[in-house]
Amino acid sequence: MKSTMKALMLCVLSCFMTVAWAQDLPSVEDNYERYLDDGRLWDVKSTVKMSITSLGSGFADFFYEQKLDKSWSASVSAGVAFLDINGWERTTWPYPTESKFKNGYSFGVESRYYVANKAILRGRYYALRFRNRTINGEHNFVYSGSGDGGIESFDNYTTTFNTIYLSRGRKAMMGNRMSFEMSTGLGASFTKLDYKNKAQENQTGVQLVYNIEMKIGFNFK
Repeated sequence: MKSTMKALMLCVLSCFMTVAWAQDLPSVEDNYERYLDDGRLWDVKSTVKMSITSLGSGFADFFYEQKLDKSWSASVSAGVAFLDINGWERTTWPYPTESKFKNGYSFGVESRYYVANKAILRGRYYALRFRNRTINGEHNFVYSGSGDGGIESFDNYTTTFNTIYLSRGRKAMMGNRMSFEMSTGLGASFTKLDYKNKAQENQTGVQLVYNIEMKIGFNFK
């Protein structure tokens, strides 16, 4: 009986000491790398980025991402258009048409959640983004005949794409201050084609969009 009681007391005392020791253990910071002296900038507060893939759609888009806390960041974007890839030329009768690109711009906002509590630095993330793209140009319509016998009508137009989508991606460090990220997203784009002089009826539409994007960035403390 005494041996049983002694064993029980030893077991209780051992459990108590284990719990007390565990409470005294120091916690490890999520961003412990910032204390490393390896030449890299680990304590990142903001990033300036450029989209590589948007160049293929005729836009040069730039981003500024700001860290909010260990899990969240917010970003804004702005860009200029140098090509209208949606511009078209239709030579079939009865309405041969051609378009001429003039200028365009883009802007957007994004909220981002980093899974591994390493916001803006690296790791997997999920994001909600809104983006506007606006293109201005000119359409040349031929309403009757063809060639020299056609009656031409010129009209300025504005095409607007308002897109909202959810995306997920991964961000990684490159060298001391550079970053690279890639994401995929799914959402909806609300499109409007507006003719200034009403040579044609304005057009609106909604379409499902699947987005793949790659960006390179430069980190700041």
